[in-house]
Amino acid sequence: MMRYYTTQQVAKMLNTDVQIVRHKCREGHIPAIRPPGFRDWRIPVADLEELLWDLEQESRKQAEGERVRSGLG
Repeated sequence: MMRYYTTQQVAKMLNTDVQIVRHKCREGHIPAIRPPGFRDWRIPVADLEELLWDLEQESRKQAEGERVRSGLG
């Protein structure tokens, strides 16, 4: 059985406004669905975890690149 987060839960986790999360869902930046009969988005737990992992890895690569460019790496 698939588990989902609400936009409110994701906003709280990311310490951001729920409207930003809704906008990111609408634009396709956050994988989400709008089930029939629901007014708000539902974000699959596994998809959000994967997205956050990818962002973390990208951030680490950028930080490593900056250290190398500055001569600290």
